[in-house]
Amino acid sequence: MNKTNIVYLILVVVGLCYNFQNSSIRLVLMLSWAVIPFFTILTSSSTKIEKRTLNYYYQLFFLTCCLFFSFFYNSSSFELELSGASVEKLTPFIGFMTLPYFFIISNSANYQTSHLRDLSIWLVILFFLFEASYRYIRGPELFMNYFNRYSAKTIGLLSTTNVNGQSLSVLFSCVLVINIKHKVKLLTVIFLLLLSTMARAAIIAVILTTVIYLLVNSKAIYRIIALGFSLVITMFFILDPLNLLTDGSFLSKLEFITSTTTILNNADLAEVIFGFGLNYESITNTLGVNGWSPHLPILKGFLYYGIFGVIYFILSNLLIYRLNTKIFFPLSTYLILSFAGAPLFWPGLFSISLITLITKDDYNNLR
Repeated sequence: MNKTNIVYLILVVVGLCYNFQNSSIRLVLMLSWAVIPFFTILTSSSTKIEKRTLNYYYQLFFLTCCLFFSFFYNSSSFELELSGASVEKLTPFIGFMTLPYFFIISNSANYQTSHLRDLSIWLVILFFLFEASYRYIRGPELFMNYFNRYSAKTIGLLSTTNVNGQSLSVLFSCVLVINIKHKVKLLTVIFLLLLSTMARAAIIAVILTTVIYLLVNSKAIYRIIALGFSLVITMFFILDPLNLLTDGSFLSKLEFITSTTTILNNADLAEVIFGFGLNYESITNTLGVNGWSPHLPILKGFLYYGIFGVIYFILSNLLIYRLNTKIFFPLSTYLILSFAGAPLFWPGLFSISLITLITKDDYNNLR
């Protein structure tokens, strides 16, 4: 296996599995994701990057630079925090480190094979199988214990099992749309791992995007099954056996939206444009919802960076979709689950793009 293949695996696996509870491990993994791939460019005999992907990088770079207007305006409140939710304001600037991604995708025909893609998917699955085993061994009484969800979600390797659910749900949608051997088996394993996380937003996102995928891309029999499944899910939410509609976690997400609406109505023009401060406490105090982070990325973007943050979130996702239209369903899954929490910039979307654009034919079909 050559160095470029190794870098490919690093980008895929670390992009989906970096968010460890231990902040030191998380930092090392993110530095690996950001720095090691640059050696591919530095040691390569060819540094050609295809115009389409280079234009994307320039546009993402420009969007990220626009956030510095808010930085300058709120510089007195800035605090460099790298633990927990406090780091969320800095996630857009990871985008600066994505140049190796564009190099790899532009030169995909030189080395990428379906075997490498399959290996990367299985490596991610093996990590989450190990992580699920770790959770079970550490607290068997908590494993998939829905009625003690907080403790059950915080005993794993990653920061919470909601983070697991984010990666697994988007990986599920990715496997759903690519041509791969043993697809049904892979989807089954991924979905079972997803269920073990009890990440409700991620599970709902997978179900919704799968139903839409079957309705759009399947034969008549599968469309009928999808419609029937949709009816069952609708009845589940009407009957609400798990009290989802009265659950504090769900209601808090609605409160984030209503609170932000109130803030918007009472804010001055400068706050709307530049945001409400660049430290975690200033945002939670402004939001006023039990000291919680706003969870929804677009609300994070608004509260930290004002209108610049909103534009960044919307356009950065539109840009990655334009670059790789095959990412539509994984991206849709990500945006749906983001209702329960996601960063402004998530490296996992680049991992998924590498998986979906694995071969020369895949890449040429975009041109």
